[in-house]
Amino acid sequence: MSDMEVASITARTSMYPIPDVPPFGVYQLAIPEWQEYAYETLVGVQQPVRMYIDGLKLPEGSSQRFGINPIYAATFVERRDTKDRDDLREIDFESVIERVGNLMASSEVVAVPIADLEWYASRIVAPFDQESGEYKRLLDQQVEIEQILRGAGMEEPPVNRPHHTSLSGFSFRFEATPLHTRIYRNHRKEIVQMISRRLTYAGIDSVELGGLIVGQNYSSPFAPGSWQMNSCVEVVSYGDVPTL
Repeated sequence: MSDMEVASITARTSMYPIPDVPPFGVYQLAIPEWQEYAYETLVGVQQPVRMYIDGLKLPEGSSQRFGINPIYAATFVERRDTKDRDDLREIDFESVIERVGNLMASSEVVAVPIADLEWYASRIVAPFDQESGEYKRLLDQQVEIEQILRGAGMEEPPVNRPHHTSLSGFSFRFEATPLHTRIYRNHRKEIVQMISRRLTYAGIDSVELGGLIVGQNYSSPFAPGSWQMNSCVEVVSYGDVPTL
């Protein structure tokens, strides 16, 4: 390549720089009606759980780090898994957003039954019933999302099988010993049962999932044509619980 050709490419790159694709996740959100009902149901148990935690031998203020999540979703792609990929800049991100949007538009609400609640790291989650027909529909979407990312230029897309929706948990802090590990197993079980009883009383035995989004987190989706302007938005957390 001649010096003139190099100069020409450099000039074009300066005028039209290759856009930096922001790290992103792919999430399927619970429908607004279910979100609202679930939150109103669970927030009622937040204070009793905090009072229970206050009775344990934990550092002062530990109970205030426990909170109910206000937004619920299933995760197909975790943002942290796209953060440091070498091929991120090269993918056709406009295509990803548009095609996932089309997939969202063609999908119906799916009420995925939930299994027994459990601890997942510092969070209490509602695992999906993996034997249900509704869960198999999520697996079909997993395949479609992987195909979309491959078609946009991503090799070995980090698409996961959706496992759960997070209901509550302890705020994340950089500690040598995470707070939730200081709670004995029987006490963790009691907290899970307190939340489970509240869901049973409210008649919530499934998660009603609706639209798919490509975004920085559950509430910050990217839109075609405007994602570059929004790609520097700081990632927020819900109740100090980070969104994956």
